[in-house]
Parts: sequence; structure tokens; C-alpha cells
Amino acid sequence: MPAVSFSGIASGIDGEAIIKATIDAKRLATEPMKTIVESNKNENTALEELTTKLLGLRDSVKDFRTLSGSAISKRASSSNDDAVSVSAANNAIVSSTTINVTNLAQSATFSFDDRFSDPLAPLAPGLTGTANLTVTVGQGASAMTIDVPITNTTSLSDLVGQVNELGGGKVLASAVNVGTESAPQYLFLMNTTETGVEKGTLQVSADSALVGSGLFATSTLSQAEDAVFSITGIGQITRSSNKVTGLIPGVTLNLKQENVGPVLVGIADDSEKTAEKFETMIGKLNELIKYQHENDQIERVEENGKIANKYGTLAKVRVDNQAINSLRSALTDANSGGAGTEVNILADLGVTIERDGSYKFDKDKFTTSVATDSLGAGAVLSQLADRLASTNGLIDEYTKFQGQFDISIRSNEDENTTINDRLERVEANLDKQAQALKLVFANLETKVGQLNSQASAITSILGGGGGVSRKS
Repeated sequence: MPAVSFSGIASGIDGEAIIKATIDAKRLATEPMKTIVESNKNENTALEELTTKLLGLRDSVKDFRTLSGSAISKRASSSNDDAVSVSAANNAIVSSTTINVTNLAQSATFSFDDRFSDPLAPLAPGLTGTANLTVTVGQGASAMTIDVPITNTTSLSDLVGQVNELGGGKVLASAVNVGTESAPQYLFLMNTTETGVEKGTLQVSADSALVGSGLFATSTLSQAEDAVFSITGIGQITRSSNKVTGLIPGVTLNLKQENVGPVLVGIADDSEKTAEKFETMIGKLNELIKYQHENDQIERVEENGKIANKYGTLAKVRVDNQAINSLRSALTDANSGGAGTEVNILADLGVTIERDGSYKFDKDKFTTSVATDSLGAGAVLSQLADRLASTNGLIDEYTKFQGQFDISIRSNEDENTTINDRLERVEANLDKQAQALKLVFANLETKVGQLNSQASAITSILGGGGGVSRKS
């Protein structure tokens, strides 16, 4: 009699593979949601890159804004750079003047006439108690006074360290070897860090106990002084620093030598520098346009004999197109706003648009136009820069917190959060289904094993000679 069996379910069928195939088939339904999540992430990355490029564009036009004083850069010159150097910001007025420096500002320098062979040895070993070295820096409201304690164990190095610690950066002390390497002779030196009378003057006094011990009886002082100079049409000027700002709008003077005679300084429009800055701006604009164009494409591709659309990372969003169109409008609308100027629009400054949508810049034409009509050129550039880069201007509209790009990015993030929550629920449900199927297969294996065991026992009984034989 043939043996009874059940197709080997308990002896080789891969239940795990069947369960995995079943769950994977159901999981395929979530692929469209995962595609949306990945697409949103890529779109956000592209929008963040656009934000970075827009902010770079904004930085490149800030010098052209009305707030800078003028869109046209200025060039400063000096007939004697060794005596007076000069620099100018955009708001400087085209002009020339003569400067005569009679005194340079300087800080104070002070030293005691004492000499010490060992900076680590006590200064006044016979001193009883504590005596002070009193140091006053500055005058009036700017004055600061410190008392430096000295005992019979205080060395020159200790004194230097205490002055520097208590001086708050306004006075610096040092031990200077005025002797030789083999026979050193150290003196105690102090310098104020500020020039000018108000903040740089220095007064030093030693307690009588120190002087009585033979220490710090005499000294040498080179006192702080103000800079004194005259400017044609203004007269004599006094300043605490050799770097002079705010006297002539937009102009910084650096006084270097005194009593060298009149120095002629001049301020002029710098069309070359202005052109370089604007060329940088056009370059950043073209980078932005190129990036947006490359990521905004929809490409028709053939896959497995079927035609499908392949979307760029920005192809499904409109805010990038709106930003580019707004920028183009700003460039088109920029004008001098006045009558009688030769430069009225950006085309007069050598800016034209190419067939691919990028902008071409004729630097030579720009330079010539600025040199010919700086007033009209400056008005065109300022109007463009104000529209693009002002607070809450066009670029801010897209790049600021809760701006147009931020709204799109947050919308994608919110959608991804919703989808991911749903995917988590689906995965949790699939896990439950997988566990249920595993339980079914486990129970089935148990039952089949029992049946196979029983079948084996029956087969053994029927075919094993256990029956009664009949004799003839």
C-alpha cells in the first residue's frame, strides 16, 4: 500500500519566502508616496540653492543702493602717499583739496631711568610693607588710574605682569634690554595703546617708600599728542588719531608724516571699479538663471518602449519661475527717472539679453557711459539695486523667513511629514500581516507534521507483518 503524505509542506516549502513575496507585493502600493517624498526633498534642496544664489546676487548689488551714497565707485588720489594716503567710499563727493600736516598723533611712552641686570631679582629687597606705583592713563572722563602694589619680593617681571593685567589694554608694560646679551641692562617701559591727548596721556608716580629705597627716583616721558593739520577751505583741525574719518564725507585720511609741505588729495568717479562690480553682479545673475533653467526642464524619455516625462527638480513648482521673471522685470524697468541724461536704461550701459535668456555685459560700453554720464548711470544702477536688495525688496520677498521660497519648502516638509506618518502606519500594518502569516504557516507546519507522523505509523502497521496468516 502506498505511503500517505502531504506534498512535503513540513519538509521544505519556504514559508518565509512566500510571506516576504506577499508583503513586498502589498508594499509596492506605497512606492508612489515614497516618490513624492523624494521629489519634495530634491525640490527643497534646489530651492535652498536658489536662495543661496539670490542672497549672493543681493550682496553683489548692495554697493549700488541709494543708502551707499552713490552707485558710482570713487577713486582717491594723493600727491604724496608717504605723507597722506586717502581712500573714498561711494558717498564721497568728487573734489580736490590740499592738506598740510604739522603734527602727527602719538601715544605716550614712559620709562624709569633705573637699570636692572636680572628681571627676576627683587626690585627693592629692603622695602618694608607694600608701596604702590600709580599709573593714570587719559584725561577727564577718559581717565583710568591703577595702583600697582610692590613688595620686597616683587621683581621687574612681576611688575610688568601686574601692569599689563591691571591696565585693561590701555597701557602695556615691558622689560627692555638696553645692554648687551652678555651684560644685560633692563629698563621698565610703558606705552599707552591710544594716541591723542584725551585717551593717550600717561602720568606715573611712585610712593615715597619706593623712592626712599633708591627705586624709581627719575624717569623719561614722551607724552601723547594730537594730530594737527589744516585743510584748504576748512582751516586747522585737531584729531586724536592719525586715521581721520567723518571730516570729509566718505573720505578717510591716513596721516603719515608731518611738516613735509602741502599734499593735494583728490576724489574722482571710478568707472573701471564700478564696471568690475557690475560685471560681478551680472555673473551672479547669469549663474542663477542657468541653475533655474537646468532644473526646470521636463524631458520626454523612452523606458521599456513607453514614453514618459522626466521632471527636473524645479519643474513642478512655479515660485522659481516667478522669482526669475521678477528679476527680469526689475532689469527691464530700471531707468534714470530724469530728463536730459544720456544714460536712461541698462541697455545704455551695455546690458543686453541673449537668446538663451542670459545677460550679456559690454564692459567697455559701461565704462564709457559711466565716464560720460555718471549722474544718469548712477540713477539707473541705484533704482535697480534698491528694487532688488532693499530690506523687504524683491530678493527678500523670496529669501526671507516666511518668504515665497520658505513657504514652498515648508509646504513640502509638511506634505512629507503627512506621507511619512502614513507610511509608518502602512509598515506597521504590514508587519502585523507578516506576523499573522507566520503564525498560520507555523500552525500549518505543526498540523502537517502531526499528520505525517500518523501516516507513518499507519504505514508501519499495515506493511510491517503485524497481521494474522491463514493456513490451508
